Amino acid sequence: MRSAGTPAIFVPLLTLIKNSMQTKKTTKIDSFRLSGDWGRQSTFLQGQFPELTDDDLEFEEGKEDELIKRIELRLNKKHDEVVNFLKKGQLATF
Repeated sequence: MRSAGTPAIFVPLLTLIKNSMQTKKTTKIDSFRLSGDWGRQSTFLQGQFPELTDDDLEFEEGKEDELIKRIELRLNKKHDEVVNFLKKGQLATF
C-alpha cells in the first residue's frame, strides 16, 4: 500500500528494505567467562603464543570481551579461535 505523498516508484523499494530488515539474521557471539587462576593460564598462553605481551593478557574480571579482542588483534585470529584456545588454557592449568 502506498502512503499519501509517497511516489509509486518508492513503494517497491521501501517494501524490499522492510522485508530485508525483518529477515536479516543477527549473529550473536556467545559470551565467554574465564574461571580459575588467570596468572597460570596467561603464562600457559604466552608459552603457546610467545607474541602475546603482558599488556595483551591483562585481565579484569567481567571484561573477557576486551581480553579476547586484544588477543584477536595480536594473533590475527577469529573470535571463536581465541575462545577455543582460552578454554584449552583453562583445562591445561587444572
